Formats: sequence, C-alpha cells, structure tokens
Amino acid sequence: MLKKFTFSSRVTFVLKSLLVSYLLTAGLLLLLSLLLYRFSLSERVVSVSITGIYIVVTFLAGFIAGKREGSRKFLWGLMMGILYFLVLALVSIGVNRGISAFSMNFLTVLALCSGSGMLGGMLSLPHRPIPAHKIIGREELSRPPTANLLTIMSESQWQASEKSPSAHKTAR
Repeated sequence: MLKKFTFSSRVTFVLKSLLVSYLLTAGLLLLLSLLLYRFSLSERVVSVSITGIYIVVTFLAGFIAGKREGSRKFLWGLMMGILYFLVLALVSIGVNRGISAFSMNFLTVLALCSGSGMLGGMLSLPHRPIPAHKIIGREELSRPPTANLLTIMSESQWQASEKSPSAHKTAR
C-alpha cells in the first residue's frame, strides 16, 4: 500500500532534498578543489568533474525522491533535477550579475541535471514489499500449508518409491 503524502509534507521533503543535494555538492566541490590544489589539474578535467558532480548529485536526489513517492517516480526525479538546476542558475546569475557567463552551457547543464534526476527516479527501487504470490506463485499458495512440509517416510515406503515413482505414500 502506497503512503499518502500531504502537499506540505511533499514541499518539505523537496526542500530538504535540495538542501542535502547542495550540501553534497559543496562537499564534492571542496574535495575537487583540494585535488586541484594538490595535483594541479587542468581546466578541462575540472570542468568535466564539475559536470560529473552535477550528474551524480541530481541522480541521487531523483533516486531518493522516486523511492519516497513510489509512483510516477520519473516525474519526481525530473522535478528534482529541474529544481536543482534552477537554484544553480539563479545563484550563478546572482553571483555573475548576468546570464552571459552561464548561457554557454545553459541548455547542456539543464539537460544533464533533468535527465540524471529522471534516471535516478526511474531506477529507484520500490519501498513496498513484494507480494508472496509473485515470489512463489499462486498455485503454491492455494495448497494447504501441510502439503508444503516434508513428510517422513519409513524405510519400506522409501524402497517402494525407489522401485515405482507412482508408489509415493506418506507416513501418517
């Protein structure tokens, strides 16, 4: 049975998820800056690493959102990727006092964030248990419980069953 979430609990969850996503981004960017300082990485490697961080973080945000919601997981993942990108774009525009520096990769980063968030939502595992009939089959569930238990056979019954497969008798 899927849980029903209220609008306010969903908004709170989305805001918390975005906050965790940006904290994870800050941690990974800090690690990247330490690697840059230690190994003097090229600009190309740093640029690819930053894009990789965006992809990993939005994938995880979409995965968690899809896992929590349980239905329409790809839409929740897509929403997380787009919201992550929008906050990223607004901060970038605010810091750079314009869109000129951000516009070169604007559509590429939007596609990567939304696509990886959607993929994370689609790949999220269901949080509800799998029904027993899907694991062992409906016909086995219809048998009485004692029919599934092992029965003890006497030595003479065992020998008879060895000679003829149709001679199976259960001990009482």
